[in-house]
Amino acid sequence: MKKTLSALVITLLLINPVLATSIPTVNDIVSPIDAGKYTITGTAEPGAKITITGGPYELSPIYADDSTGYWEKTVTLSQETDNNFSITAVGTDEETSEAVHIVIVEGQHEAESYEEITGEDRTAPNAPSVDTPTSPVDADTAIIKGVTESHITISISGADIVQTTSDSAGSFSVQVDLSQNTNNIFYVSAIDGSNNMSSSTRVEIDEISAEEETEANDQETEVDNLEITFPDIDEHWGQTYIEELATDGVVNGYDNGTFGPDNYITRAEITKIALNAFDYEVNSTDEAFTDLEEGAWYVNYVNVAAKFGIINGYDDGTFAPNQYVNRAEALKVLFEASGVAEMAGAHIFLGSEDSWENPFPDVTDDAWYYEYLMQAYTAEILSGYVDGTFGPANNITRAEVCKIVLNLIELKQAIVATPTI
Repeated sequence: MKKTLSALVITLLLINPVLATSIPTVNDIVSPIDAGKYTITGTAEPGAKITITGGPYELSPIYADDSTGYWEKTVTLSQETDNNFSITAVGTDEETSEAVHIVIVEGQHEAESYEEITGEDRTAPNAPSVDTPTSPVDADTAIIKGVTESHITISISGADIVQTTSDSAGSFSVQVDLSQNTNNIFYVSAIDGSNNMSSSTRVEIDEISAEEETEANDQETEVDNLEITFPDIDEHWGQTYIEELATDGVVNGYDNGTFGPDNYITRAEITKIALNAFDYEVNSTDEAFTDLEEGAWYVNYVNVAAKFGIINGYDDGTFAPNQYVNRAEALKVLFEASGVAEMAGAHIFLGSEDSWENPFPDVTDDAWYYEYLMQAYTAEILSGYVDGTFGPANNITRAEVCKIVLNLIELKQAIVATPTI
């Protein structure tokens, strides 16, 4: 009887398929449109992580509602062109769904033609005019005020999203919370009755608490030299790496003001960081791969990186820009972009095959990335996990990339400063 039950269980396991994450649904898209921004909405598995790529900027991931699965994301639109977006979901199975592809046509002529035919309003209001706020300040809150069209919704995004309505004269005034001892960045947009959203007006307010400004009454605060930080990296192990690279313009945060240090990074994103970090000139060049979305923010970065041999595509001619990059792949991209191995005197820091000592039990000397890893380990560019492994196939995080990049920059400086004769 026990054998029969065991066989039944095994049979059930074999015929019960593993369900992958469902493809997210997207609500009807308003297109064409004459607008600076657009809010994409839809549903997915409750709690699923939604990743949207496309448009002129990198976009932070969002999460579907834990109960209803509803999600929404406001994206910036490239002007007078087709905006292509790809949307995927990662559910409880940790598997990425197939992508949903949408196109939002942004153009004044197209929107006006559509309005003439249908009578629907497809033209967004102009970006609000915002009064210059007091900055720097020592305060928990600040007031953002300005002028727009009358009786229209004003949306202010920062760490949180705050909304109000302009009065009959178009004036508005909103109180916002300030993160302490940092540069607070807000984006002010107008939304009309047809839900058309304007482009944003950027507002910056530096908050400097009293204990941090002991000389504020004696001299002018040099706000231009404030380092860039993010509200979600405080006390994170990668905070120093992230802040230094952000201040130097090598990395950026998401459009909601956060950095997402533990978020995984895509092949397109690491390509951009690699070129920014090592001062490549990014110009338009020949298309290197067949799956790059026209007008996407990453196109020129990917094409230039391919031209210099920093990245490679797949056998079918694709690059998969939105696919996550693992630790081994990331190491190769960053090392190739840095050019550190070709520098005179680099061997002093990187060692050689005869001197390398491999401490990682999950890495063999015939691995395709072995040379990159041994050079990086010898030069103290990176270390493994606390259990002693390297985890080459694990997706790399944004913070881990920042650590490798900054260490490579400092290594290049050390090589230049070291005599070779």
